[in-house]
Amino acid sequence: MALPAGTWTTDTVHSSVTYAIKHNKLTLFRSGFSEYEVTLEVGEDGAASLNGDVTVESFTISNEQFVQHLKSEEFFDTAKFPKITFASTEVGQHDDHLHITGDLTIHGVTKSVSGTAAFTGPVEGAFGGTRVGVQVTYTVDRRDFGITWQVPLAGGGDYLGNDVELALQLELVKA
Repeated sequence: MALPAGTWTTDTVHSSVTYAIKHNKLTLFRSGFSEYEVTLEVGEDGAASLNGDVTVESFTISNEQFVQHLKSEEFFDTAKFPKITFASTEVGQHDDHLHITGDLTIHGVTKSVSGTAAFTGPVEGAFGGTRVGVQVTYTVDRRDFGITWQVPLAGGGDYLGNDVELALQLELVKA
């Protein structure tokens, strides 16, 4: 598999940036963001970079009280840290997948993360545009990014898990 050269930008109608975290020791709470932009740059030599940002306060949660809590200083502190950013430091091709390592910044803290990504395409879209797909998931410990809010449960354990799964399902269009 060779990555097709060019600049590829997000089709936000057909993409998603989501997260999941254990809630009440029972299930994974899943939600996402509605405002984000990701760009894949691939040179003629095959060298690639993937960079993007998320507007944190664009939570796809319908409960306004919950959204306000997430925006507060106890969680994301969106007044100080309005964006989550990712800048790849390495995009390697391995058979039919990519290995993407980069600097993830959440809550003003930057950590290196690595993940294996499925890569599909290119295809000519039914309604125009050459498209590729990138699907990657990273698991991070929210405490590493200074997000430590917690409530102990009466029967033991914690209200929120610490591991957060960040999943990107990206349909990118050649610019």
